[in-house]
Amino acid sequence: MKPLKPVNVAIVGGGPGCKAIMNMIFAERLSQLRMKLVGVACTNPRAIGYRYAQEQGIYTTRDYRDFFKLKDLNMIIELTGRDAVANEISQNKPEHVRLMDYVAAQLFWDVFQIEEERIAERQQAEKALTKARDELEGRVKERTAKLAKTTEQLRLELGERKRAEGALRQSEEALRTINVELAQGLSEVFGALNEISSGNPEVRIPETSKIDLIAKLKHIVNLTARDLGEIVDLSHEFAIGLAEHFDVLHRVSRGDLKARVSGSSTIELLEFLKKMTNETIESVSNEITERKRVEVMLEQMFQTVKKGHDDLLSILNMLRLGIATVDRGGRISFLNQTAQQLIEKSGMAVLGKHWQEVFLFDGRDKAKLEDMLKHPSKERPKLQAQVKFHEGRRYWMDIEVREDPRNPQKEILFLYDMSEIYDLRRMLEGKVRFHDLVGKTEGMQNIYKQIREASKVDWTALIEGQTGTGKELVARAIHFSSHRKEKPFVAVNCAGLNDSLLTSELFGHKRGAFTGAVEDHKGFFEVANGGTLLLDEIGDISRNMQTSLLRVLEEKKITRLGESTARQIDVRVLASTHRNLTEEVTRGRFRPDLLYRIRIARIKLPPLRERREDIPLLVETFLSQSRAATGKAVKHVSREAMRILLEYDWPGNVRELKSAIDFATLHCKPSVISAEDLPPEILHSKRSRSSTVDPHQNEKQRMVAALEAAKGNRTVAAREMGISRATLYRRLTNLRIDPSEIPTTVSRET
Repeated sequence: MKPLKPVNVAIVGGGPGCKAIMNMIFAERLSQLRMKLVGVACTNPRAIGYRYAQEQGIYTTRDYRDFFKLKDLNMIIELTGRDAVANEISQNKPEHVRLMDYVAAQLFWDVFQIEEERIAERQQAEKALTKARDELEGRVKERTAKLAKTTEQLRLELGERKRAEGALRQSEEALRTINVELAQGLSEVFGALNEISSGNPEVRIPETSKIDLIAKLKHIVNLTARDLGEIVDLSHEFAIGLAEHFDVLHRVSRGDLKARVSGSSTIELLEFLKKMTNETIESVSNEITERKRVEVMLEQMFQTVKKGHDDLLSILNMLRLGIATVDRGGRISFLNQTAQQLIEKSGMAVLGKHWQEVFLFDGRDKAKLEDMLKHPSKERPKLQAQVKFHEGRRYWMDIEVREDPRNPQKEILFLYDMSEIYDLRRMLEGKVRFHDLVGKTEGMQNIYKQIREASKVDWTALIEGQTGTGKELVARAIHFSSHRKEKPFVAVNCAGLNDSLLTSELFGHKRGAFTGAVEDHKGFFEVANGGTLLLDEIGDISRNMQTSLLRVLEEKKITRLGESTARQIDVRVLASTHRNLTEEVTRGRFRPDLLYRIRIARIKLPPLRERREDIPLLVETFLSQSRAATGKAVKHVSREAMRILLEYDWPGNVRELKSAIDFATLHCKPSVISAEDLPPEILHSKRSRSSTVDPHQNEKQRMVAALEAAKGNRTVAAREMGISRATLYRRLTNLRIDPSEIPTTVSRET
């Protein structure tokens, strides 16, 4: 394929605008325009643009006529802003050279500047977004590290707390045992001492009883066996009068304590034992109080760590990033809120289950994920997987696997929902979209082919189809596929205007042409000059208006109301209608010569009930639009709701389907549209695929059938046919249908 030749451009006028246009031509991003600057002409050699051209090595001259000698010149850009110069160039230039006047050049520059600003804003926004994302990732990593550290501290503190609680329970149990044994031991001591103090020198404590008594006292007051033996022996000697006083040195667990026991009775000894016992009990009580204080402090620390953990979970959920953690055995130990929404299961329902039971990957994706889990973190690429659910729904996910920084025995799975991107890519690759049209059936593929063929020529085209089938979308597709795509596209609804108003809107009027004409007004033909004009519902215009249109199509000239001079126009005309224009010609309501003039290219759109296979694709498209409009995360339609949509007859065609999806999205609570979310007229419709209104009937028969089905209610009939009440009334008048003659048993709405 030969490379395209450059467009050689010369500039007349060397002011600041010349330098600006030169920089624009030199811009790298406009290289696809293939514009090459070959010269600059200016009567002032000191002008900034003139000198800039010389610095750039561009040919300069003070007489623009020198440009006419250049054989390869294609375009002259006039930047002086003087009409005389522009007219002179236009009259003297070679025929093959195009002229861009000052206004067009200014517009060209403004568009370039706007685009430059947009690029700068986009680059700035991308930098800001990248910076914000990096900061967010940094904060998430920092919070994750802090959470891991705090969690580990909590784990250690909880273990210490459990050990302290166990020791506390043992102490409490020991205290209870001490109290019981203390009462029993003191009772035995009192009994023994009473026998000793009876004054009978023959009364002695047996050695076995003495040993038992010493053991009990040792357990009670934590004294040594030798000390307790001394106390018992001394008590015995004191009781029989062998000594008047004595000193006892004994030791306790907290240090040495020297106590003097003296007196003339055993009461002092008993008081001494009671005091030692009370001190032991008080020590245990103080230990219990200290342990409870530590327990309260640990509880406070636990609440602090828990709050930090909840804050981190909230951040992760706001990122709309699914996160799951699995152990070495593949069992799920954590699932954040976003991941639960993706699989539509609660975290408690899946904890402890193997990830293969929760994420229903196909065999190949399961094998890839298992292989990823076996490799080190740095050697794990991103996995693209498809998840299937029981209702037939599917998610496309990008999955990343990373080691858990808190526990090397666990792995973290990051789940990115890429369903919308994959669906759009699949629709593009499957040729199910053409501009704003959606459909993969054979009928729609033929429509796409006809649009491509019609866009190659400038002939008129007639687009036929029922209301709501997308006739204007077809017209737009033709326009934006043609060489006129950079020019205006204007659509006019002819059915909503009377003759006088339609004439003014189409052809324009001069100031004072009629009452209320306070200024000159361009008609739609002039507004669309160079582009495309769609005459929607052309079958509804009058015979007089048809005559005026036919003249315009043949002469390519229009005359404003109030003027006598015709204006040349360059407009491609497209027409659309829901009527059968051939029958309209037979009945004398449409000019045959106008029909032949507009029906060079023909495109007939099928009703939605004849291409039901496209309904799922249309539903996906409308769901995406509804999500963007409402901000609700509604992504799917349940199997039952889809069955109802596929079986409904759609008298309003694609327009009614879009309205139904918008209605369901607005009323839907979870992320899946159920049958109960659909509009009531669809949900409770008892019609089968054979509609009450037969598409093969003529319009009058369809109108009568719709009124009979609605029992004379015109509002219901209009809704069933997918048209407005005003259109229904107008068609009833045109078809000479009297609603009062329709058999019904209910009152009619007027």
